[in-house]
Amino acid sequence: MARKGINKAIDYQFQLFENKRLLCNKEYTMNRTCIFISHKKEDMQKAREVANYVIDCGIDIFFDENDPILSNPETNNDPVIVTNAINKALTRSTHMICVVSNKTKESWWVPYEIGYVSNKPPFSTQNIGILLVNDVQILPDYLFLAERIETVQELDSFLKSVSNTPTFLRERLMTFNEIEEHQMKSILK
Repeated sequence: MARKGINKAIDYQFQLFENKRLLCNKEYTMNRTCIFISHKKEDMQKAREVANYVIDCGIDIFFDENDPILSNPETNNDPVIVTNAINKALTRSTHMICVVSNKTKESWWVPYEIGYVSNKPPFSTQNIGILLVNDVQILPDYLFLAERIETVQELDSFLKSVSNTPTFLRERLMTFNEIEEHQMKSILK
């Protein structure tokens, strides 16, 4: 059975990942892809669907909903703690999918996250996917520098291009396009 990805925001999953990596298990190499899921809080449900889909494709993620600091209302009001937690998550990640809706323009954190990773090796604009949900109408210019994802085929293509998982998982991604009711159709075209 194909290995699912993990959410590195869940500490025990990350520790298991680190322990196996340190034991030099080939599947848990340092080069394993990890996608940071960036979103505005009001888009949490759509971001959760994207995160679950990426995990099902065998790719690791960082999704803040499960981070003990970022999901804690007591620490969520301290900008130093939040910034440090976000920076730590971005450091653990190799790629980003930014869930963009019409609500995103009101976000303070999404532009910060994109700006942070745009200038941080190994990140570049090719490592960032801008996932446009169905209702997006206007984008700021800086979002045109990254790869735009508007359809399920573009999402699958982005995931295949950033994945360093075994070939059979890539083939599994291709078969999703053949399913008439793709699980991401509620978000993408």
